[in-house]
Amino acid sequence: MKTQSNDIRRIRRSQYEIFIEEECQNETFVEITISPSNYSRKIILNWVTVFIINYLLQSKLLLKFDVLNEYRKWVRIGVFVLSVFLIKSPKVEQITVIKDYGIQLSHWNGYIIFPYKMNKHLTQMREFISRDKIVDVIINEGFYQWYQVIFYLCIITRNEKKLKIMFPGHIKMKLEDEKLIYQLCQRYLYLKKDKLKHDCLH
Repeated sequence: MKTQSNDIRRIRRSQYEIFIEEECQNETFVEITISPSNYSRKIILNWVTVFIINYLLQSKLLLKFDVLNEYRKWVRIGVFVLSVFLIKSPKVEQITVIKDYGIQLSHWNGYIIFPYKMNKHLTQMREFISRDKIVDVIINEGFYQWYQVIFYLCIITRNEKKLKIMFPGHIKMKLEDEKLIYQLCQRYLYLKKDKLKHDCLH
């Protein structure tokens, strides 16, 4: 919930945008959302694709099969509904760090026929990792497509062999943005007394 005590920042890059919302008064949470920089344009392109698919399929089907002329209206409705629900909105990823509780990982893309907020409400997938299961948040080094060295944000969890990637859809994020997100996670994940203990272990 956005209030006057919340600080909201926006970082624009060529491939993505970062929205950061911090609860400043008590520093209880920070919410970081990453979406494609051309989100609105992709929605428009998806709608154009829907209309092209409808035009081509309907015209070809109705012209080729005379038997379908009797059901012309229903064919058009069926093709439109099917294409609208098959072509998704661009994927949005979000993490919410709640002080002394843990990190919630979320993502959604939804359907182009619904507005942004409704898609988030209807199609959002969430995973909560409690603080007692989190060993640390780190910037890890890895290889992308076998030859390119990249850095990515991830969570080390107890009793898990694999790292939990925080923004899998934006694996090639700029390192300076990853450092900012890392600092925010460290700041909001631990209470002051736990932060001192955590820093001593590193």
